[in-house]
Amino acid sequence: MRESTFRGRSAVSFLNYGPVLMLQSGIGDTIKCSVERTNKVKVAIAQASPVFLDRDKTLAKARNLATKAASSGAQMLVFPEAWVSGFPYWIPTAVGSGDSSQWGKIIAMMQDSSLSVLGEETQILCDIARSNKLSLVVGCNELSEIPGSRTMYNTLLFISPEKGVLGGHRKLMPTYEGRLVWGMGDGSDLKVYDTDLGRLGGLICWENHMACASRDGNERRGIPRSRLAWDLGPSV
Repeated sequence: MRESTFRGRSAVSFLNYGPVLMLQSGIGDTIKCSVERTNKVKVAIAQASPVFLDRDKTLAKARNLATKAASSGAQMLVFPEAWVSGFPYWIPTAVGSGDSSQWGKIIAMMQDSSLSVLGEETQILCDIARSNKLSLVVGCNELSEIPGSRTMYNTLLFISPEKGVLGGHRKLMPTYEGRLVWGMGDGSDLKVYDTDLGRLGGLICWENHMACASRDGNERRGIPRSRLAWDLGPSV
């Protein structure tokens, strides 16, 4: 788990990329702004794998990580893209095998380990946030609430220790093989949330290269954009 401190305008934006979640405002950057008041927010990034395709054990691991983050003085804990309960790295291999029965089984396992926003599993995350007095940003595989639907979405959940679920953002357009498992978001959830720590919003992976999401969606709502820092690739 890595901790980063941000100084400047009371606004934090996240870039969810691959197996790790990066901070769009830069690591340890000082953001220049015209606002006189300066806030300092301590954010912890959970660079840890989930328990793949096991939602209950993944949530138990989230609780342990949250306790560790809170004990170090963090005010917010951010989890990677599709952390509950695992990014589908296996797609190319499964599709290439030509075994449709095996593909069906693994999709069912992914659905069963997904998260329902209205379900008890999300309430567990709210309890983790509340008991640790910690804001959470959680990447998850979200299962549709529509009766009879088993559609999954690549979703970011924003959870407040006081208010519970503030909202979620579904990735607008899954990229590459992700289109085989995730549905498309409709853009209606491109929002930022006013919290005690500042204005909070998030984008997932390649959405940060989409003008409609990064510029029109977040920047016009008060989320700043500066240089991006990457852990598993070159700096951008």
